[in-house]
Amino acid sequence: MPELPEVEAQRLLIERNMVNKKIDRVETIDDANVFKIPHGSFAAALKGRTVLEAGRRGKNLFILLGGEGSHAVIHLGMTGCLRVKGVQAQKFVDFKTDQTDWPPPYWKFVIVADDGTEMCMTDVRRFGSIHLLKDPLNEPPISSLAPDPYLKEPEAESFRESIKAAVGPAGRTTIKGLLLDQEAVVCGVGNWVADEVLYHARIHPSQPVSSLSDGRIEDLRLSLVNVLEKACEVEADSDRFPSTWLFHHRWFKGKGKKGAIIKVEGGHTVKFLTVAGRTSAVVPAVQKLTGGLNGSKAQKKGDNEQAQDSQDGCENNEEADAKEEDGERGESGTKRKQDALEASDEAGEGQKKRPRPQRKRSAR
Repeated sequence: MPELPEVEAQRLLIERNMVNKKIDRVETIDDANVFKIPHGSFAAALKGRTVLEAGRRGKNLFILLGGEGSHAVIHLGMTGCLRVKGVQAQKFVDFKTDQTDWPPPYWKFVIVADDGTEMCMTDVRRFGSIHLLKDPLNEPPISSLAPDPYLKEPEAESFRESIKAAVGPAGRTTIKGLLLDQEAVVCGVGNWVADEVLYHARIHPSQPVSSLSDGRIEDLRLSLVNVLEKACEVEADSDRFPSTWLFHHRWFKGKGKKGAIIKVEGGHTVKFLTVAGRTSAVVPAVQKLTGGLNGSKAQKKGDNEQAQDSQDGCENNEEADAKEEDGERGESGTKRKQDALEASDEAGEGQKKRPRPQRKRSAR
Protein backbone atom coordinates (compact mmCIF):
# COMPACT_ATOMS: atom_id res chain seq x y z
CA MET A 1 0.00 0.00 0.00
CA PRO A 2 1.43 3.44 -0.89
CA GLU A 3 2.37 5.20 2.36
CA LEU A 4 3.77 8.67 2.97
CA PRO A 5 7.14 8.13 1.17
CA GLU A 6 5.52 6.52 -1.89
CA VAL A 7 2.83 9.19 -2.09
CA GLU A 8 5.45 11.92 -1.77
CA ALA A 9 7.27 10.36 -4.74
CA GLN A 10 4.01 10.43 -6.68
CA ARG A 11 3.59 14.11 -5.80
CA LEU A 12 7.04 14.80 -7.25
CA LEU A 13 6.00 12.98 -10.42
CA ILE A 14 3.09 15.41 -10.89
CA GLU A 15 5.23 18.42 -9.98
CA ARG A 16 7.97 17.57 -12.46
CA ASN A 17 5.73 16.67 -15.37
CA MET A 18 2.42 18.54 -15.07
CA VAL A 19 2.82 21.80 -13.12
CA ASN A 20 2.43 24.98 -15.21
CA LYS A 21 0.87 23.02 -18.06
CA LYS A 22 -2.64 23.51 -19.40
CA ILE A 23 -4.91 20.46 -19.51
CA ASP A 24 -6.06 19.87 -23.07
CA ARG A 25 -8.35 16.90 -22.47
CA VAL A 26 -9.26 14.25 -19.90
CA GLU A 27 -10.51 10.72 -20.50
CA THR A 28 -12.09 8.62 -17.74
CA ILE A 29 -13.50 5.18 -16.98
CA ASP A 30 -16.88 4.89 -15.29
CA ASP A 31 -15.84 3.38 -11.94
CA ALA A 32 -18.03 4.53 -9.04
CA ASN A 33 -15.82 2.65 -6.60
CA VAL A 34 -12.97 5.05 -7.26
CA PHE A 35 -14.68 8.23 -8.47
CA LYS A 36 -16.58 9.86 -5.61
CA ILE A 37 -18.18 12.23 -8.11
CA PRO A 38 -19.51 11.39 -11.59
CA HIS A 39 -16.45 10.56 -13.68
CA GLY A 40 -17.60 12.93 -16.42
CA SER A 41 -17.66 15.79 -13.89
CA PHE A 42 -14.01 15.11 -13.10
CA ALA A 43 -13.09 15.41 -16.78
CA ALA A 44 -15.13 18.58 -17.26
CA ALA A 45 -13.71 20.23 -14.13
CA LEU A 46 -10.09 19.78 -15.25
CA LYS A 47 -10.30 20.52 -18.98
CA GLY A 48 -8.83 23.85 -20.02
CA ARG A 49 -7.30 24.66 -16.62
CA THR A 50 -3.63 24.98 -15.71
CA VAL A 51 -1.97 22.80 -13.07
CA LEU A 52 -0.60 25.22 -10.46
CA GLU A 53 0.59 22.95 -7.68
CA ALA A 54 0.90 19.31 -6.64
CA GLY A 55 0.49 18.86 -2.90
CA ARG A 56 0.26 16.07 -0.34
CA ARG A 57 -1.06 15.59 3.18
CA GLY A 58 -0.46 12.14 4.64
CA LYS A 59 -1.49 9.62 2.00
CA ASN A 60 -3.65 12.15 0.11
CA LEU A 61 -2.57 13.96 -3.04
CA PHE A 62 -4.16 17.18 -4.23
CA ILE A 63 -3.79 19.01 -7.53
CA LEU A 64 -4.52 22.74 -7.43
CA LEU A 65 -5.78 24.21 -10.69
CA GLY A 66 -5.99 27.73 -12.06
CA GLY A 67 -9.28 29.47 -12.81
CA GLU A 68 -12.69 28.91 -11.25
CA GLY A 69 -13.79 25.52 -10.03
CA SER A 70 -12.84 22.60 -7.84
CA HIS A 71 -9.50 20.86 -7.42
CA ALA A 72 -8.58 17.17 -7.62
CA VAL A 73 -7.90 15.13 -4.47
CA ILE A 74 -6.60 11.57 -4.86
CA HIS A 75 -6.06 8.74 -2.39
CA LEU A 76 -4.17 5.80 -3.88
CA GLY A 77 -5.71 3.17 -1.61
CA MET A 78 -3.95 -0.19 -1.71
CA THR A 79 -2.78 -0.40 -5.32
CA GLY A 80 -3.25 3.05 -6.83
CA CYS A 81 -0.43 4.50 -8.92
CA LEU A 82 0.09 7.60 -11.05
CA ARG A 83 1.98 7.15 -14.31
CA VAL A 84 3.41 9.58 -16.87
CA LYS A 85 3.79 8.29 -20.42
CA GLY A 86 7.46 7.73 -21.24
CA VAL A 87 8.58 8.03 -17.61
CA GLN A 88 9.76 5.00 -15.62
CA ALA A 89 6.93 3.83 -13.36
CA GLN A 90 7.37 3.87 -9.61
CA LYS A 91 8.18 0.43 -8.23
CA PHE A 92 6.12 -1.11 -5.43
CA VAL A 93 7.18 -4.26 -3.60
CA ASP A 94 3.69 -5.64 -2.99
CA PHE A 95 2.10 -4.97 -6.40
CA LYS A 96 3.30 -4.52 -9.97
CA THR A 97 2.80 -1.62 -12.36
CA ASP A 98 2.63 -2.26 -16.09
CA GLN A 99 5.68 -0.91 -17.94
CA THR A 100 4.58 -1.36 -21.55
CA ASP A 101 0.95 -0.64 -22.45
CA TRP A 102 -0.50 2.87 -22.60
CA PRO A 103 -2.80 3.52 -21.04
CA PRO A 104 -1.87 0.72 -18.62
CA PRO A 105 -4.42 -1.90 -17.50
CA TYR A 106 -6.91 -0.76 -14.85
CA TRP A 107 -6.55 2.93 -15.70
CA LYS A 108 -9.13 5.32 -14.23
CA PHE A 109 -8.25 8.60 -15.91
CA VAL A 110 -5.83 9.94 -18.51
CA ILE A 111 -4.95 13.65 -18.41
CA VAL A 112 -3.37 15.10 -21.55
CA ALA A 113 -1.55 18.45 -21.34
CA ASP A 114 -1.33 20.93 -24.20
CA ASP A 115 2.33 19.97 -24.79
CA GLY A 116 1.38 16.30 -25.22
CA THR A 117 2.36 15.08 -21.74
CA GLU A 118 0.02 12.31 -20.56
CA MET A 119 -0.59 11.27 -16.97
CA CYS A 120 -2.89 8.50 -15.78
CA MET A 121 -3.98 6.76 -12.60
CA THR A 122 -4.29 2.98 -12.34
CA ASP A 123 -5.85 0.98 -9.50
CA VAL A 124 -6.35 -2.79 -9.81
CA ARG A 125 -7.90 -3.34 -6.36
CA ARG A 126 -10.10 -0.21 -6.63
CA PHE A 127 -9.60 0.99 -3.05
CA GLY A 128 -8.39 4.39 -4.24
CA SER A 129 -10.58 7.48 -4.35
CA ILE A 130 -10.89 10.57 -6.52
CA HIS A 131 -12.66 13.71 -5.29
CA LEU A 132 -13.34 17.23 -6.54
CA LEU A 133 -13.16 19.79 -3.73
CA LYS A 134 -13.42 23.59 -3.66
CA ASP A 135 -10.94 23.97 -0.79
CA PRO A 136 -8.98 20.71 -0.40
CA LEU A 137 -6.95 21.67 2.66
CA ASN A 138 -10.02 22.77 4.61
CA GLU A 139 -12.41 19.97 3.68
CA PRO A 140 -12.44 16.26 4.54
CA PRO A 141 -10.59 14.03 4.09
CA ILE A 142 -7.56 16.31 4.45
CA SER A 143 -8.98 18.68 7.07
CA SER A 144 -9.57 15.81 9.49
CA LEU A 145 -5.98 14.50 9.37
CA ALA A 146 -3.41 14.79 12.13
CA PRO A 147 -0.23 16.79 11.31
CA ASP A 148 2.01 15.54 8.50
CA PRO A 149 5.36 14.58 10.11
CA TYR A 150 7.38 15.03 6.90
CA LEU A 151 6.07 18.44 5.93
CA LYS A 152 6.80 19.72 9.44
CA GLU A 153 8.95 17.80 11.91
CA PRO A 154 6.98 17.20 15.11
CA GLU A 155 8.28 19.19 18.07
CA ALA A 156 9.29 17.08 21.07
CA GLU A 157 6.83 18.59 23.53
CA SER A 158 3.77 18.66 21.28
CA PHE A 159 4.48 15.12 20.06
CA ARG A 160 4.76 13.84 23.62
CA GLU A 161 1.53 15.58 24.63
CA SER A 162 -0.31 14.17 21.60
CA ILE A 163 0.84 10.64 22.42
CA LYS A 164 -0.25 10.90 26.04
CA ALA A 165 -3.59 12.48 25.11
CA ALA A 166 -4.38 9.57 22.80
CA VAL A 167 -4.35 6.83 25.45
CA GLY A 168 -7.51 4.74 25.02
CA PRO A 169 -9.85 3.17 27.60
CA ALA A 170 -7.94 1.55 30.46
CA GLY A 171 -4.69 2.60 28.77
CA ARG A 172 -4.72 -0.38 26.41
CA THR A 173 -4.18 1.43 23.11
CA THR A 174 -1.10 -0.06 21.43
CA ILE A 175 1.56 2.20 19.98
CA LYS A 176 1.22 0.50 16.57
CA GLY A 177 -2.52 1.17 16.53
CA LEU A 178 -1.93 4.80 17.47
CA LEU A 179 0.59 5.34 14.67
CA LEU A 180 -1.85 3.88 12.13
CA ASP A 181 -4.66 6.23 13.22
CA GLN A 182 -4.50 9.00 10.61
CA GLU A 183 -6.37 11.47 12.82
CA ALA A 184 -4.56 10.94 16.14
CA VAL A 185 -0.91 11.99 16.34
CA VAL A 186 0.49 12.02 12.79
CA CYS A 187 -0.83 11.12 9.33
CA GLY A 188 0.74 9.22 6.46
CA VAL A 189 2.11 6.33 8.52
CA GLY A 190 0.98 2.92 7.29
CA ASN A 191 1.98 -0.62 8.09
CA TRP A 192 5.57 -0.79 6.86
CA VAL A 193 6.51 2.69 8.07
CA ALA A 194 5.06 1.99 11.52
CA ASP A 195 7.01 -1.27 11.81
CA GLU A 196 10.23 0.37 10.62
CA VAL A 197 9.88 3.28 13.02
CA LEU A 198 9.14 1.01 16.00
CA TYR A 199 12.04 -1.30 15.14
CA HIS A 200 14.59 1.52 15.15
CA ALA A 201 13.05 2.99 18.30
CA ARG A 202 13.32 -0.50 19.90
CA ILE A 203 9.63 -0.42 20.87
CA HIS A 204 7.35 -3.45 20.57
CA PRO A 205 4.27 -2.73 18.39
CA SER A 206 1.99 -4.13 21.14
CA GLN A 207 3.46 -1.82 23.76
CA PRO A 208 0.61 0.02 25.50
CA VAL A 209 0.82 3.76 24.91
CA SER A 210 0.20 4.42 28.60
CA SER A 211 3.42 2.61 29.54
CA LEU A 212 5.77 4.72 27.41
CA SER A 213 8.14 7.00 29.29
CA ASP A 214 9.03 10.45 28.01
CA GLY A 215 12.37 9.03 26.89
CA ARG A 216 10.75 6.25 24.85
CA ILE A 217 8.37 8.75 23.23
CA GLU A 218 11.36 10.87 22.22
CA ASP A 219 13.05 7.77 20.76
CA LEU A 220 9.87 7.19 18.76
CA ARG A 221 9.77 10.77 17.47
CA LEU A 222 13.39 10.73 16.36
CA SER A 223 12.95 7.37 14.66
CA LEU A 224 9.84 8.60 12.84
CA VAL A 225 11.64 11.68 11.54
CA ASN A 226 14.71 9.68 10.50
CA VAL A 227 12.82 6.92 8.66
CA LEU A 228 10.64 9.38 6.72
CA GLU A 229 13.57 11.61 5.80
CA LYS A 230 15.63 8.71 4.47
CA ALA A 231 12.73 7.10 2.58
CA CYS A 232 11.65 10.37 0.97
CA GLU A 233 15.23 11.37 0.18
CA VAL A 234 15.50 8.38 -2.17
CA GLU A 235 11.93 8.90 -3.44
CA ALA A 236 10.70 5.65 -1.88
CA ASP A 237 13.10 3.57 -4.00
CA SER A 238 13.39 0.58 -1.66
CA ASP A 239 16.57 -0.62 -3.40
CA ARG A 240 18.24 2.46 -1.92
CA PHE A 241 16.90 2.03 1.62
CA PRO A 242 19.61 1.31 4.22
CA SER A 243 20.54 -2.38 4.37
CA THR A 244 19.85 -2.38 8.11
CA TRP A 245 16.15 -1.66 7.61
CA LEU A 246 13.48 -4.16 8.55
CA PHE A 247 11.75 -3.28 5.26
CA HIS A 248 13.97 -5.69 3.33
CA HIS A 249 12.83 -8.68 5.40
CA ARG A 250 9.10 -8.12 5.85
CA TRP A 251 7.51 -8.79 2.46
CA PHE A 252 7.80 -12.55 2.09
CA LYS A 253 6.48 -13.33 5.56
CA GLY A 254 6.81 -17.07 4.96
CA LYS A 255 4.17 -17.11 2.22
CA GLY A 256 4.31 -20.60 0.76
CA LYS A 257 7.11 -21.42 3.19
CA LYS A 258 5.43 -21.63 6.56
CA GLY A 259 7.91 -21.82 9.38
CA ALA A 260 10.68 -20.18 7.38
CA ILE A 261 13.10 -18.27 9.60
CA ILE A 262 13.70 -14.67 8.57
CA LYS A 263 16.55 -12.74 10.17
CA VAL A 264 17.66 -9.13 10.08
CA GLU A 265 21.26 -7.95 9.93
CA GLY A 266 22.89 -9.09 13.17
CA GLY A 267 21.19 -12.47 13.15
CA HIS A 268 18.03 -11.56 15.08
CA THR A 269 14.83 -13.38 14.09
CA VAL A 270 11.87 -11.51 12.60
CA LYS A 271 8.49 -12.61 13.88
CA PHE A 272 5.05 -11.76 12.53
CA LEU A 273 2.04 -11.08 14.71
CA THR A 274 -1.24 -9.22 14.50
CA VAL A 275 -1.37 -5.84 16.22
CA ALA A 276 -4.22 -3.37 15.74
CA GLY A 277 -5.66 -5.72 13.11
CA ARG A 278 -2.51 -5.58 10.98
CA THR A 279 0.21 -8.12 10.29
CA SER A 280 3.25 -6.68 12.02
CA ALA A 281 6.96 -7.47 11.68
CA VAL A 282 8.80 -7.41 14.99
CA VAL A 283 12.28 -8.39 16.19
CA PRO A 284 11.70 -9.67 19.75
CA ALA A 285 15.41 -9.56 20.65
CA VAL A 286 15.38 -5.82 20.04
CA GLN A 287 11.77 -4.87 20.73
CA LYS A 288 10.88 -5.98 24.25
CA LEU A 289 7.25 -5.88 25.38
CA THR A 290 7.22 -4.50 28.92
CA GLY A 291 4.86 -2.98 31.49
CA GLY A 292 1.36 -1.72 30.73
CA LEU A 293 -0.46 -5.05 30.79
CA ASN A 294 1.07 -6.08 34.13
CA GLY A 295 4.52 -6.70 32.70
CA SER A 296 4.87 -10.47 32.50
CA LYS A 297 1.33 -10.90 31.24
CA ALA A 298 2.08 -8.52 28.39
CA GLN A 299 5.19 -10.47 27.44
CA LYS A 300 3.31 -13.77 27.60
CA LYS A 301 0.49 -12.34 25.48
CA GLY A 302 3.03 -11.16 22.90
CA ASP A 303 4.77 -14.54 22.83
CA ASN A 304 1.43 -16.31 22.27
CA GLU A 305 0.57 -13.93 19.44
CA GLN A 306 3.96 -14.53 17.83
CA ALA A 307 3.64 -18.29 18.05
CA GLN A 308 0.16 -18.23 16.55
CA ASP A 309 1.13 -15.92 13.71
CA SER A 310 4.29 -17.89 12.92
CA GLN A 311 2.02 -20.91 12.48
CA ASP A 312 -0.65 -19.12 10.50
CA GLY A 313 1.70 -17.12 8.28
CA CYS A 314 0.23 -14.00 6.77
CA GLU A 315 -2.64 -15.34 4.71
CA ASN A 316 -5.02 -12.69 6.02
CA ASN A 317 -2.76 -9.71 5.38
CA GLU A 318 -4.64 -8.38 2.33
CA GLU A 319 -7.94 -8.60 4.17
CA ALA A 320 -6.41 -6.63 7.05
CA ASP A 321 -5.10 -4.04 4.61
CA ALA A 322 -8.57 -3.67 3.16
CA LYS A 323 -10.04 -3.22 6.63
CA GLU A 324 -7.55 -0.47 7.38
CA GLU A 325 -8.56 1.31 4.18
CA ASP A 326 -12.21 1.07 5.21
CA GLY A 327 -11.39 2.53 8.60
CA GLU A 328 -9.36 5.41 7.17
CA ARG A 329 -11.97 6.49 4.69
CA GLY A 330 -15.24 5.60 6.42
CA GLU A 331 -16.40 3.26 3.68
CA SER A 332 -18.60 0.19 4.17
CA GLY A 333 -16.24 -2.67 5.00
CA THR A 334 -18.42 -5.41 3.55
CA LYS A 335 -19.06 -3.61 0.30
CA ARG A 336 -15.44 -2.59 -0.16
CA LYS A 337 -14.21 -6.12 0.54
CA GLN A 338 -16.65 -7.56 -1.99
CA ASP A 339 -15.58 -5.01 -4.60
CA ALA A 340 -11.94 -5.88 -4.00
CA LEU A 341 -12.63 -9.58 -4.37
CA GLU A 342 -14.48 -8.95 -7.63
CA ALA A 343 -11.58 -6.86 -8.91
CA SER A 344 -9.14 -9.62 -7.96
CA ASP A 345 -11.27 -12.19 -9.78
CA GLU A 346 -11.24 -10.01 -12.88
CA ALA A 347 -7.47 -9.65 -12.63
CA GLY A 348 -7.16 -13.42 -12.48
CA GLU A 349 -9.00 -13.78 -15.77
CA GLY A 350 -6.13 -12.01 -17.49
CA GLN A 351 -6.19 -8.79 -19.46
CA LYS A 352 -5.95 -10.61 -22.81
CA LYS A 353 -9.05 -12.77 -22.26
CA ARG A 354 -11.45 -9.87 -22.37
CA PRO A 355 -11.54 -6.54 -24.23
CA ARG A 356 -9.99 -3.59 -22.46
CA PRO A 357 -12.55 -1.16 -20.95
CA GLN A 358 -13.57 1.42 -23.50
CA ARG A 359 -12.01 4.80 -22.84
CA LYS A 360 -14.72 7.41 -22.56
CA ARG A 361 -13.99 10.91 -23.72
CA SER A 362 -15.44 12.98 -20.94
CA ALA A 363 -13.96 16.39 -21.79
CA ARG A 364 -16.36 18.92 -23.19
